[in-house]
Amino acid sequence: MIGQKTSSDQLAQVETADGHERYVPNGSIKDSMDGGHLSFYEWVVTDIGVANKRIVDLGCGSGYGVARLAEFAQQVDGIDQSPVAIAYAVRHYSRPNNSFAVVDLTTGLPTSPSPGTYDMAVTSEVIEHVTDLFGFAHQLRAALGKTGVAVVGTPNRLWSYRYQPGGGLSSRSHVMELTPATLTGLMRLFFGQVELYMHVFPVECLSQPDSA
Repeated sequence: MIGQKTSSDQLAQVETADGHERYVPNGSIKDSMDGGHLSFYEWVVTDIGVANKRIVDLGCGSGYGVARLAEFAQQVDGIDQSPVAIAYAVRHYSRPNNSFAVVDLTTGLPTSPSPGTYDMAVTSEVIEHVTDLFGFAHQLRAALGKTGVAVVGTPNRLWSYRYQPGGGLSSRSHVMELTPATLTGLMRLFFGQVELYMHVFPVECLSQPDSA
């Protein structure tokens, strides 16, 4: 049931399940972490459009994005490798037109629930956690019908290299982070048309104002 209360210990378990950091909404947008995760799905809904579409969310985490997309889409299926995260998603974000399933996206990359039938495949802050980038991109394409669209959100390695201590990655659980050119090149192996967008945060949200 949406809106069930969760203890801080339960939230922490979901946020770090299986050694991968996951975002769990806990109140209104208050910093760049909240804004970055929530606004991705708002952008998909408002700028790309999901009305009457069948969508799969690869690496859906705690399920908040699936629930948001399901407000407008025909059907949204969320998959994630973490049983803890999926259990949380089922408990808090189940709707009549969505579903959640445990699928390992980092090793083996099994076939999506209904391959070749989705209108859209979305994945936010996931690709930087996987070890097989080619396999993951193939998974995105295989999920879609001939006219399907994939939407990929991921940190910009150029930013983390400049602003993270020692030029490190944005998170300890990231396997790698992609530059815009690398992400574009990877997607062009599988998609005939690729468009690149930059997510720019307001200066007041950032600890380094010149990084906006």
